[in-house]
Amino acid sequence: MHSKLYFAVPLYMEKNSDVAIPISYDYWIPLITYFSTQSNTVEIHCWNVEKKTIKELVSIKGTNIKHVLDEITILQTELHPRMVNYLLSDYLDNMGRVKWFSLFFYKDETKCFNSGHWGTEFFVHRTNKDEVHKLRTIMPNDTIFHEHI
Repeated sequence: MHSKLYFAVPLYMEKNSDVAIPISYDYWIPLITYFSTQSNTVEIHCWNVEKKTIKELVSIKGTNIKHVLDEITILQTELHPRMVNYLLSDYLDNMGRVKWFSLFFYKDETKCFNSGHWGTEFFVHRTNKDEVHKLRTIMPNDTIFHEHI
């Protein structure tokens, strides 16, 4: 049986910041590694003011700006090894949070996984008990999980 899964990590507010940042992003690499192997496209949403991150993303071969909205730039590319490496090794900004506001993994045109609010909230669009168990081992113990069948 398949279900949908929302999960979120506990947060703390960094001094002098209105941005919620997790105590640790230790879960990021195993989580992104896991879902990147099941996907072939990535879509990334950045605030337009995050010009450095947008510039970095556009410099990665195949990454294109899909839309520029009032406050958000949406970029998309094939999930090739160079992009996966970037998502796993260069994911924190100078404030210590994930560089992009939202990230979406697709398999063909079907959304598989998304990360929101700078890597603190997640949604799996189709999962099963084994995968939920695996995700519980990756995430911090006090992660909040909501499964919907």
